Amino acid sequence: MCKFKLGYFMFFASLIPFISGCGKQSDAQDAYPPQAERGTKTLKELQDANEELWCFHTEHGWMQRDATGRKRYCKKAAEMGDVNAQFSLGLISGNESDKSESVKWFRMAAEQGHRTSQLILGTMYRDGSGVPKDLISAYMWISMARDLVEVTPNKELSEAEKKKFFENKIVLKAQFAEIIIPLEKQMTADQIAEAQKLAKFCTARNFKWC
Repeated sequence: MCKFKLGYFMFFASLIPFISGCGKQSDAQDAYPPQAERGTKTLKELQDANEELWCFHTEHGWMQRDATGRKRYCKKAAEMGDVNAQFSLGLISGNESDKSESVKWFRMAAEQGHRTSQLILGTMYRDGSGVPKDLISAYMWISMARDLVEVTPNKELSEAEKKKFFENKIVLKAQFAEIIIPLEKQMTADQIAEAQKLAKFCTARNFKWC
């Protein structure tokens, strides 16, 4: 399977399986495990499970496995609404320097509530990568992704897993600060207020038409 270097984006994604729920959920959003499995796996196992849902390269092109383990074309899965395939194609397109295509797939995943895609989409608006630079849109998407750090751990977690959750949460808050603070310094108070207003409306619409 092709591996991607995402830095804090993947650390961010690794926290998701430990929370009690956040935003609109799809069938496999951010590899969120079934209720019976939550709190029973280590962080490493959950990260590995997440990567198993991503697309991988074969001699026939990029493929993904469905819930039964059968291979299917990644693009077809993404077009059918599979959030992990959409996320994968966002990464693949970005690695191939097709930034506008990358934005398209990350947006589709972001609109399903995929927090890591929301964060990446926000940074692309911040940098003008694949889209015109738009600090208000950047702040909107990043702040919605940042909502993840405000949730509580799943009640079914063991004490050790809860401890890990809170340790990760501290690091995650610091990482978001590294993104948000420089962005705020480029914005006026009115722009920040507008972005916060848009984030509120977007969340209320389950991230659609943002």
